Amino acid sequence: MGALCDSGTAESPDDAINLPVCVNNNLLDKREYLYDKSNGIFYNSVGTDSTIKPAAAHDGPHSCRLLKYTAELAVTCIDTLYQDHVIVRNQANNNANQTIIPTEMQFVFMGDSRIRQQFFNFLELIPDYDRQTFPAYNQKNENTVNHGDLDWCSSMLKLRVSYKWRPLIDDNVMEMVGQWAEQPQKPYLIFLSLGSHHMLADNGNDHRLFRKKLSQLGKTLGQLAESSQVIWLNQYPMVELYGPTLGHNTDIHSAKVHQYNEVSRQTLQNYSGIRIWDSGNPLAEEYIRSCVIFPERDEHRTFYFKSDQLFNPIIRRPYFSCLDVIHTGSVALAYATQILYNDICNTKMTAESPDEDPIELPVCVNNNLLDKREYLYDKSNGIFYNTVGTDSTIKPAAAHSCRLVKYTAELAVTCIDTLYQDHVIVRNQANNNANQTIIPTEMQFVFMGDSRIRQQYFNFLQLIPDYDRQTHPAYIQKNENSFNHGDVDWCSNMLKLRVSYKWRPLINDNVMEMVGQWADQPQKPYLIFLSMETHHMLVRNGNDHRLFRKKLSQLGTILGQLAESSQVIWLNQYPIVELYGPTLGHNTDIHSAKVHQYNEVSRQTLQNYSGIRIWDSGNPLAEEYIRSCVIFPERDERRTFYLESDKPFNPITSKPYVNCLDFIHTGSVALAQATQILYNDICNTKMYSGNVQQ
Repeated sequence: MGALCDSGTAESPDDAINLPVCVNNNLLDKREYLYDKSNGIFYNSVGTDSTIKPAAAHDGPHSCRLLKYTAELAVTCIDTLYQDHVIVRNQANNNANQTIIPTEMQFVFMGDSRIRQQFFNFLELIPDYDRQTFPAYNQKNENTVNHGDLDWCSSMLKLRVSYKWRPLIDDNVMEMVGQWAEQPQKPYLIFLSLGSHHMLADNGNDHRLFRKKLSQLGKTLGQLAESSQVIWLNQYPMVELYGPTLGHNTDIHSAKVHQYNEVSRQTLQNYSGIRIWDSGNPLAEEYIRSCVIFPERDEHRTFYFKSDQLFNPIIRRPYFSCLDVIHTGSVALAYATQILYNDICNTKMTAESPDEDPIELPVCVNNNLLDKREYLYDKSNGIFYNTVGTDSTIKPAAAHSCRLVKYTAELAVTCIDTLYQDHVIVRNQANNNANQTIIPTEMQFVFMGDSRIRQQYFNFLQLIPDYDRQTHPAYIQKNENSFNHGDVDWCSNMLKLRVSYKWRPLINDNVMEMVGQWADQPQKPYLIFLSMETHHMLVRNGNDHRLFRKKLSQLGTILGQLAESSQVIWLNQYPIVELYGPTLGHNTDIHSAKVHQYNEVSRQTLQNYSGIRIWDSGNPLAEEYIRSCVIFPERDERRTFYLESDKPFNPITSKPYVNCLDFIHTGSVALAQATQILYNDICNTKMYSGNVQQ
């Protein structure tokens, strides 16, 4: 799918595994670290004289490797940095008899819309346990992004991440930064850049005036850098497009960006402790090249959704379209965010021994990762599995172990491309006309079932980048008492992919008819992922496991036919948080013992039909989530489950998916790990079978 997305088997996930993790390195300065695209995100140290040392440094003392930060590692980093924040605060405390425990640690992103991009991308890796955002919704109009401040905070993580809309160095900026320098509780990290708006004719377009103002700001930033991390982002190059006279893309161009970047470096190097970040430039340059390689990105589509619905800062068009000349694409920024996390986290996290991962094990291929009778979850190694024998007796771990690949947006795209090629082959093998080659317009994945399947559907989509995404309906509506129960279609012409959710909580005639139609049609879904158990447990729906077994047996006959040409996966229901409720409440109808009973019925019934696979290997993750509900009582606050407004429902960040009082929906972090299992199961064999030891 492109230079930034196409990984394939050449990605060799274990490249540079013999190199140490980058610690005590300045990863932000491209004069010290050189980006090597052949190894993904990977750096070679250069000499202090700015002369690149020999490439053989790959194997020498001047190379290191980046960690791939996930939600779990990001949380570990935040916890570690908070402990460091406590130490720093107490070292600065003049009262030796008083221990200061800060209520929160603050990261500040200050600047224009480019910094706002980094702010949102930084937050993408932080899970929502108890997130609060101020303002709750970021409004916009059709012509411009709303320019205002934003605050993201989590009491559980003791973290506040703020965005300050300050596109110009003015008195307001000087006053705010001065207040930070004087107050005892300073931000832990200050990340800023205020360059591009100074290039506009409306604002003087004078690099000498910019140098003067930056010099004044630099003095205060230098004071702050004595106790806070201060990082200045040099502006990325931009896509060169000619526009109307006085248009922003004539005021701002790459040559001028370079000029202002040099002014920034020359000015700020006079103030100790202020670091310049420009090591992400090769990523931006790669994005610019991709705009030439993929003309699909240059369609004259509307930059903003013309509606009053919620503005999504990550998926909106300007952050994915090359016609938005100044904002670097989100995939490149995701890589840059990895650099930032590695830089601010790795040195503090060395005690985590990141080099002790089981990297010597082969990638899991040709394995059934979905069945916990074959794979055992080992929490001591993160997401890591040991195979067990067909007689259900665990075999020695050494000979029967493999490791999971950590799927990212890039690897997910590579997987989709690989599966599409397989889909083409399967379609043509089933074609009776040997003289005709069928090129399907799209590959379809279907998620069918109740709200638990809907959770899995949205989590699956989280890893797929939005190149040209279309969603039908465009927004999912809700009311205050329940989720909107309806079908959803997600499609991408560029990826040739359609991912559908079918709201079918009960096995009924409608389900039988729909699945029967798939079995009869030539272009069948590539993947069918379903589960319809919990609603059968409700009193109002009969609460009869014998009736459920009968209906599932009828459905299984058709699913068995589909499994001859499609992947069919049945999700056994996860255990639930046990809460007592009013008589006839859902949490008295549905409990873990009954869930287990229905799961056994599903397994006994569906094992009679060849090709239908049961997924229950995610249960340890759900069990861990349930335990966390006891460990973290903060999650049991009697807060409203639903956002009381007419704003669109956000299926990932809504309270029910992260609050233990929503007893039936497993938390989003556990589901994100379960989604990793699913990607590994459906992708690895196609992507890595020829390179198992990689």
